[in-house]
Formats: sequence, C-alpha cells, structure tokens
Amino acid sequence: MNNILNKIGKIVKEFYSELPKNNYYALTGLYLDLIRERNSLAVSNGYENYFEMQLKKIHKIPEKAWGEYKSCSHKMADKYKPNAVSHDKYPSFLNKIENLKIKFPGDVFTLFNAFPEIENIKNKIEYGVGGNSSKFKYDSNLDKYSITIADTNENQKIAMLIHELSHVLDQEQKDHKIPSIYESEMGAHQIEFDIAKSVSNEFYLADIREYLSCLVRTDFEESIYTNPNQDLVKLFAEKQKRYLGDLSKDTTHLFLHDEKLIQKPLSDLSVAVAVVNILEKNNEK
Repeated sequence: MNNILNKIGKIVKEFYSELPKNNYYALTGLYLDLIRERNSLAVSNGYENYFEMQLKKIHKIPEKAWGEYKSCSHKMADKYKPNAVSHDKYPSFLNKIENLKIKFPGDVFTLFNAFPEIENIKNKIEYGVGGNSSKFKYDSNLDKYSITIADTNENQKIAMLIHELSHVLDQEQKDHKIPSIYESEMGAHQIEFDIAKSVSNEFYLADIREYLSCLVRTDFEESIYTNPNQDLVKLFAEKQKRYLGDLSKDTTHLFLHDEKLIQKPLSDLSVAVAVVNILEKNNEK
C-alpha cells in the first residue's frame, strides 16, 4: 500500500510540474495514471475500484441514499441548470446577484435566531478569512470551533459562513455524534438551505446553483474510476453540459486545472448526494 501511495505522490508532483506548460496530452496521461493507481489502492483494500471505496468506506453513503441520488440528479439538472452562454470555468452564481445587505461576519448570526443553540455557540468560535476553501474544526479539549472562510466575494463569504455555521450547529445539536461525512453534509445542508431561503428566493437559488459543480465532479469521477478507458475531454464536457452548460472551446481541459479532481478526488461526493436528496425531499413536502 505504501508503494502505491508513493507512486500517487510522485505522479501528482510530476503533474503539477507539467501543468504550467499546458501539455494536455502529457497531463491527460498523468491523470489517467493517477486514476489507475488509486484504483489499485482500492483493490488492495478489498474494493472493486476507488469510487466504490470512497462511497462505502470513506463517505459511508447508504445504498438507498446513493440510489436516490442516481434517480434524482437529472431532476436537479433540469430544474436548476442556468440558461447561460458557454463559460471557461465553473461559474459563481452568488457573485452574479446583488450584494446582500448583511454584514460579514456579525450579521450572519442573526439569520440563525430560530435556533436557540446559536447563543451558546457564539463564544466558542474563532474566525479567519484566507485561502481558497472554507472549513470548520472542533477542538474537543477546549470545546472550541475554528472557522476559516475563503477570501472571495462578499455574497460567497456570507454563504460559506452560513454553511460552516450550519455544520457547527448540527454538531452541537447531535453532541458531536455524527457517524459519517455523508450524515454531516446532510445535517448541515438542511440547515443551510432553510437559512438561505429565509434570506431571499434569489439568494436561495444562487446558493443551490453553487453546488452544481459538485455534481459535475461527482458524476465525472464516478464514470472515470469505474471505467478509465474513456475520452476524458468528451466525458467531462458531457457532465459539464448536463449541469452547467457548454464549456468554451478554449477550455475543454478544465478538469485538468481542477485541484479537487487531482488532489482531493471525490471530495464532493457527499455534498452532491446530500444536496440532491435534500432538495428532492423538500420538493415532496
């Protein structure tokens, strides 16, 4: 296993040394090498492929929940796919709406007034802004949370803080007894969408659409890890078109510039499944 992990590390290093050259033939070959080595890692752990290992061992998504996602993801594409011209990257929908009249970070707490636990959480949280991703962390020894929000536009920062606070609130409500990544995302996204809807319908719709890229990645990765012998450019374009619309002709290799696909494979899996299943259940009410 260590030998496979070392190989993966070397391939990633070589990939990023080649990326500035935009030699897409070489980069595609290296990406396929990554897929094959990760599949070998999964086989060594008793799984058919890397996708199955992530689904069952890492994210622990129940078979029923995965089946519901497979049945309903096309409905999300039909309902939320934007009517847009072609683009050269994943679009930001929150950046396209008018800036919210909500001050970051202080006013975001007022959106959670329906949850009495929020008063007990405020003094447990330390904030930071920086980098290109958002996350929360709980320190059980200090009973404190740290939240980092990506340095981006104001609407996205507010949405990201709502999401991370939803994770924190879910942790508090369940006394930190959340059994899986998938259950964590289910709990947080249900709270997040309730809060987003209370802000405005425009914000709620934009917030949902921000997660369409997670479906692109998840469907693309499921396909390539179960069958690496495909035309990756064509496959990614199909998934992109399904949820977000056409890519511009100059950026058909967007997937090779996606850090999540290269370094954090299937990191959006639980998010995609949770978002689709929550929205489907909400629509049934």
